[in-house]
Amino acid sequence: MEEGQEDRFKPKWTEEPHIDGGVYLPLELDKRLPDPKSAPQRILDIAESTYGRIHQINPPRSPPLSPLRWIPRRYGSGHRYGRPEDDVELELPKDIEPPSLVGFQLFLKLPTELRQIIWRHALPGPRLVELLYDEDTGACTSRCPTPIVLWICSESRREAMRFYRPLFATERAEATIYLDPHTDELYLGIGNFSPGPRSVLDLFLSLDPKDVGLIQNLAIDSDLANYHEIDEDAPPWGMWWTVSHTSRATKEEYVFAGLQTLTIHRNASHSSCNDSPIVGFHGDIILTEAESNPGEFQAWKMKMSGCHWKQKTKVHPIRWILPTDEASWEVPISRLWSDMEKRKYDMASFPLKTVRFVSFGAGPDHWAGRLEFLGGKIYVQSTGCLYERYGTLETLLDWREEDSNGSGWYGYLMTQLSEAFQEEHATDHEFDPILVYLTQTPCNCAMHAHKAGFYDEDDLDLVDLPKVLKTVRKQKALGGRPPW
Repeated sequence: MEEGQEDRFKPKWTEEPHIDGGVYLPLELDKRLPDPKSAPQRILDIAESTYGRIHQINPPRSPPLSPLRWIPRRYGSGHRYGRPEDDVELELPKDIEPPSLVGFQLFLKLPTELRQIIWRHALPGPRLVELLYDEDTGACTSRCPTPIVLWICSESRREAMRFYRPLFATERAEATIYLDPHTDELYLGIGNFSPGPRSVLDLFLSLDPKDVGLIQNLAIDSDLANYHEIDEDAPPWGMWWTVSHTSRATKEEYVFAGLQTLTIHRNASHSSCNDSPIVGFHGDIILTEAESNPGEFQAWKMKMSGCHWKQKTKVHPIRWILPTDEASWEVPISRLWSDMEKRKYDMASFPLKTVRFVSFGAGPDHWAGRLEFLGGKIYVQSTGCLYERYGTLETLLDWREEDSNGSGWYGYLMTQLSEAFQEEHATDHEFDPILVYLTQTPCNCAMHAHKAGFYDEDDLDLVDLPKVLKTVRKQKALGGRPPW
C-alpha cells in the first residue's frame, strides 16, 4: 500500500464464494456509498452512445403538428384534426437546384482558425479499430479505414495529427494503424490472430510499451480472453489480466498503463462450442468507479422497457445487485469486481475506471460492422477459430446437444460415418462427426484458413461426411428413433 492511502476507501470482500457456486460478496457495506438516486453521467453517456439512435432515454414528448391539431374539422363522412393547410405538401420550383459544394473556391480564403475547425469537424469521431496480427510478416493491420482528413492536404493532415498517431510497429514491420487514443476503441477479436494460447499475449509483449500505454479504450471478445488464460491465479479473461498486470521492470509498470475503459463482449455462439465463463450471460452490465469515493466500484445494468419493434424502447440504467443464492455467469464478474477494487487500493497508478460486460447484438454505431460479422459465425473453443454458423456445423452441434447418452441421431451418425473405415481396417475406431468437419473444413478467420488436426488426413480418405450426413438426414426426416 502506498503512502497516504490510509484515508482512502479500503475494500473488503469474501475470500471465497459465500456458498457453493455462489459469488464473491462485498463486506462492510456501511463503508460504501448509499445507492444513488440516479445514474452518474458516465453511465448515461454510455447508454446514450449505445442506444441513443435506436432507443430513447426518457424521450421527451413529440411537439404537436399544429397548435390547433385538437380541433376537429369535417372531412367526407368523418373528421380530421388540425388546420386544412397542414395537409398541403409544399413543392420547390423545379428550376431551383441545390447548390454544389464541388465548385466552392473560397475555402483557402477563410481564416486559418475557421479552416482548422472545419477540418476537426471532418474527423470521423469514435471508431472501433480492430487489430489484426499476421505472424508470418510480423505486421499489425486493421480493416478500419484511415481517416480521410489525414490525406486531403498538408493542412488537413497537420490538424488531424493533433489527434491521430501511427501505432503498433513491430520489429519486422512499420506502424500503419492511425489511432486516436482518447476516442477510438482498440478491439481484440477472435479470428484476428493466429490460433494459439499465447498469440495475443506475445504480440503485446513485443510491441513498444509506449504505444500500448497510450491505449485508453480497449474491447475484447470474452472467448478470446478466456482462450488465452494462462495464469491459474488470475480471474477469467486471464489474457487481458496477465498482459495489463505483468511488469516489465518493476511491479508498478504495466503494459496498459493508460487504460481507462474495458469492454468485454460476449459473442453469440453455440453453447456447446463455447466454454467462456459468461456464456450464459445476456445483457449490459457496467462497473464504474464512484467519483465521490475513489476506489469504490458500483455496478449498473441497462434495463429495457417498451416495444422494441416499434422503436419505442426506453433504456433505464439501474443498480445491479449481486445474487446471494446460486449463480453462474455472475461469479467471474464478482471476482473481477473484487480484484479491481483491491488493485485500486494497493496501486494508485492503476488507471482503469470502467469495465463493461455486454452481449446485446446492438452496440455503439462504430460496432455495427463487427457485430454483423460475428452474427453469422460460430466460435469453436477447442480450435480458437470462427466457422460459418448456418450449415453443416450448426446441424452437427444441434444433434450432439440433443443426444445426451449417445443413443440418438448423433451417435447413429458417428456409427455410419465410421463404418467404411472399420470395414477396410478391421478396427473399432470411430470418427466424431464434428471433429471430422473441423479437420476437413478451413475456418473463416480473418488472418488464416486454418484446418484443425484432430485426425490424420490419410485416415479420412474413407470418411465421406457430406454423403453420410445427407443419408442420415433423410432417415431422421421420417421421424422416430435411429434404426439401430
